[in-house]
Amino acid sequence: MSTAADFVGGGDGLAMDALTSLTRTRAGKRTDPYNPDRTIVDWSDPSTLAFEGHVSSQTSARQTDAVRAQLITTVQIVVPDPTTDIRAGDRITDGTRHWKVTGIPTADTNPFTGWHPTLVADVEEVDG
Repeated sequence: MSTAADFVGGGDGLAMDALTSLTRTRAGKRTDPYNPDRTIVDWSDPSTLAFEGHVSSQTSARQTDAVRAQLITTVQIVVPDPTTDIRAGDRITDGTRHWKVTGIPTADTNPFTGWHPTLVADVEEVDG
């Protein structure tokens, strides 16, 4: 018989045993050469962070027009450590697939217990 304690894994969070090794890449910032009062993203020397998470498929859609065809695939990445530093605009890879974080990752808290189990990031891959 399963209980909620079976999923908690000793009080440390969710017992997620089948995780994928992932890498988060974040662009640095540099001064905009056309407007010194602004900064722009600079992918020449990005920061990286290795972490583990579960990749959960959502949708895949083909968009075509007169110029090109694109296949846009969206997935959710669920990370068992809710303090993992992932932000909108970051890039995430598993070594084969490459996704861009499209929204603000959420780390919801249970309002009754304060339990803070995971971080969830919506990401997409555009091919074409």
